[in-house]
Amino acid sequence: MKLIPTIGIEVHVQLNTMSKMFCSCRLSGQDDSKPNQYICPICIGLPGTLPTLNQKAVELALQIGHFLDAEIQEQSSFDRKNYFYPDLPKGYQITQFYQPIIRNGRLTIWLDDDNSSSIKITEAHLEEDAAKAIHPEGQPYSQIDFNRAGAPLLEIVSAPDMATPEEAKRYLTELYLLVTSIGACQGDMQKGHFKFDLNISVAEEGSTTLGTRTELKNLNSFRFAKKALEYEIDRQIYLLSSGKIVIQETRGYNEAEGKTFSQRNKEDSDGYRYFPEPDIPPLDLKTSLIDATRPDTTSSIQLRGLLQSAGLSLRVQDTILLDPKSRLLFMQTLAIFDNDPAKIKPISNWLIGEYQTIESPNLSASHLRQLIELIEASVISNNLAKEIFPDICQGRSPQDIIKERGLTQINDQSIIDSILRQVIGNNPEAVTQYQSGEQKILGFLIGQAMKETKGQANPQLIRKTLVDLLDNMLQ
Repeated sequence: MKLIPTIGIEVHVQLNTMSKMFCSCRLSGQDDSKPNQYICPICIGLPGTLPTLNQKAVELALQIGHFLDAEIQEQSSFDRKNYFYPDLPKGYQITQFYQPIIRNGRLTIWLDDDNSSSIKITEAHLEEDAAKAIHPEGQPYSQIDFNRAGAPLLEIVSAPDMATPEEAKRYLTELYLLVTSIGACQGDMQKGHFKFDLNISVAEEGSTTLGTRTELKNLNSFRFAKKALEYEIDRQIYLLSSGKIVIQETRGYNEAEGKTFSQRNKEDSDGYRYFPEPDIPPLDLKTSLIDATRPDTTSSIQLRGLLQSAGLSLRVQDTILLDPKSRLLFMQTLAIFDNDPAKIKPISNWLIGEYQTIESPNLSASHLRQLIELIEASVISNNLAKEIFPDICQGRSPQDIIKERGLTQINDQSIIDSILRQVIGNNPEAVTQYQSGEQKILGFLIGQAMKETKGQANPQLIRKTLVDLLDNMLQ
């Protein structure tokens, strides 16, 4: 009996607004706020208060929906999800259960350089976040910070379309890149801007029904999501293979032990006693608003397409796209080059190497363009460019550094000839080896020439001239 896992994911995206979902309180996390600094009678659930929907949150949700090729619902509504927990001040959460704002989208993910998969998005709905519960170690009490209560969320629900932990990780990565690249989410995962619940079941291969589902709650790391899924899949397969059953429950993940653990029995939707929110009228979206939120910005989906068109690997693509500074610098530099496709690869090459190791780099798009143009014009060699790159990343102009250090590339043919004749004369044994057919010795002779010029000679010109001189000696 072969058992096959099935994975679905619910992602909670904190929308990048200035205020909360249903009140005008400032959204915490934008500064070093103190606990319970940004609260009001609405977000702490005092009786008699009335919520007001945040228009910016709606617009950001629509924008995400467009990028997911989803169906925007002209009419949606809000509901109350009833449950008791200390971080939920009203005793219910305002969400969209019956009529979500977005349905039936898709997100393409890349599993490797050649293989992609399309993951169905069943729906995305607006809701408010709960407060933050703090449990001081060794203390018999818990503390609640209500700054986060009422923060605007878009919960994006995938179909159970994924079959492996790696596929789930790629989906999370791609969705994170999308919402952060268009500015809909700030993306600080440590602050809860992008967190997710993983739903896993295992069933016999060929079965038309899914197995009993468990849910892993509140993860905020792609790496740990993969590890948690690997453990939970193995756990369920072991149970079923041993003749035991999988219990429908909510589980957590212990990062230190690398294991999932039971938290509570999983309720179905009936357990939450959903009913329409009486204080918020149905959301009727005008066609003009839906059209106004259609994409007018470059998303990670488009950027990945550009990088793929240049033949760059998935690893290189992720290096650039997952780093906000690299992503922005790539876009800015390419724009300065008038979006010339031929410049995609040279720009990317500078952003995936030493740039990633420099702490707080101050590299501007104009300086990166200048560096690339100087190399292409043979003013400076690629090796010399690498040598001065750390200084350029401190905000200095490449031209100023070259002038200051006298690093202009040597392209004068007469100077190159003179240097190479000297190298040939100083290395008769290497010349004899080359003439005997040992082509590898050519690299040694080129290295000697570059050493003589302190790396300033044009390496292509050095190679061509050296080969010509050596071949002429054979005639």
